[in-house]
Amino acid sequence: MKNIEIHVDVACPFSYAGGEKMIQFLEKNNAPLTNIRFRSFQLQPDDDNTKTNYLMNRFKTSGMNSVEEYKEFFARLIGDQIKSIGLDYNIETVISKNTIHAHMGLQYATMFGKQAEYFRKVTRGHFAEGKDYYDFNYLDAVLTELGLDVKDFHSREEEMKNLVAEDMKLAAERGVRSVPTFYQNGIVLAGTGSVEEFEKFMLD
Repeated sequence: MKNIEIHVDVACPFSYAGGEKMIQFLEKNNAPLTNIRFRSFQLQPDDDNTKTNYLMNRFKTSGMNSVEEYKEFFARLIGDQIKSIGLDYNIETVISKNTIHAHMGLQYATMFGKQAEYFRKVTRGHFAEGKDYYDFNYLDAVLTELGLDVKDFHSREEEMKNLVAEDMKLAAERGVRSVPTFYQNGIVLAGTGSVEEFEKFMLD
């Protein structure tokens, strides 16, 4: 089984679906979850945390006539796919915040081979439960549940922030402009992909 890298943003519903598909693919094939390296990608790195209503933010930029119309559009666009792989989402409770802290946690979890488990917990918390991934108290609970040292994490915050920046630089070098983007030895698969695409990408 190949190792693979996936550029993701924990705030992105397509990353939520694509990352989970890859995790489920590895589980189905009895491959270690450490075969995935999640790479941080911030779609909105300058988010100032003042517009926290995800649904209204998306609706206002959609050009649609009503919130209900946008909710139906979201369901067709990605929501149905999210549900098809056993995930849940509640677009009305999703909180829009800067993702830097969540990505710092991802970098720390990666150091201990817990990146897939961390990604799964944080994105499910975000999209299904309305959790605030800018809140260190929430991230500390996730890291603790994974058996990681929260005190050590906070002592290395600047290091983790620098690792996020390095991933962003790597994404630019690879020409990554959207997430999720899967990367393996120069071969790229962009988007959430199908099971067949994953199998071809992973096993060829």
